[in-house]
Amino acid sequence: MHGFVSGIARKRASREDRARHQIRVCAAPAPGAYEWAVEYDRHCVGHAGLRVDADQHGATYTVGLFVAELRGRGLGREVTRLVLSWAFGELGVHRVELEVLAFNRRAINCYLACGFRQEGIRREAGLYPDGWKDLILMGLLRSEYAAQGAASDNADADAGSGLGSGSGSA
Repeated sequence: MHGFVSGIARKRASREDRARHQIRVCAAPAPGAYEWAVEYDRHCVGHAGLRVDADQHGATYTVGLFVAELRGRGLGREVTRLVLSWAFGELGVHRVELEVLAFNRRAINCYLACGFRQEGIRREAGLYPDGWKDLILMGLLRSEYAAQGAASDNADADAGSGLGSGSGSA
């Protein structure tokens, strides 16, 4: 097993003068499958996973935070952005997709903020103790991810020069 901490996580930790959270790559359980443990204050609080289909140049993303008190603080968004950076950068995938329970607005908003788009609904596709649940399919293409980075770079430049428009984008 080897460790992986992205440059983004390191920059944030150095600004706060403490390493509060990181992502570690665990040994791949199968070719093209990657799993990460999400650590916060030296405790495992979640996981992230990426299953790569090399023939289709795509990947399926999963993430979960086990500690309810940490939800809504941006940790899921940060983890998702780190994994996306790695998937599109290091792995060079064309597309990343995921499924999310239709009632999980917090997760859906997180994925939208990271650039994913809703592509469809799998009606009553998941059986849970309280019944069948709908799943929303979301995807992000390399071109959309690159445009998102360019827009972010332009916004940073505008803010630095005082030329910002004052309007945000989702």
